[in-house]
Amino acid sequence: MGLFSPPTVEAVRARRWTVFIVSILENMLFAAPLFGAAQQSVISLNGHIFDP
Repeated sequence: MGLFSPPTVEAVRARRWTVFIVSILENMLFAAPLFGAAQQSVISLNGHIFDP
């Protein structure tokens, strides 16, 4: 396999579940703080006191 040749079908299928799990973990790590900040700003805009 050369440097610029595409991966084989077997290699892609072998990596599929690993990539799927890692992508979910990345989404959880990067999106959770954004959702938390948005939730706090919405609560504060509504005038409610949010004390975790």
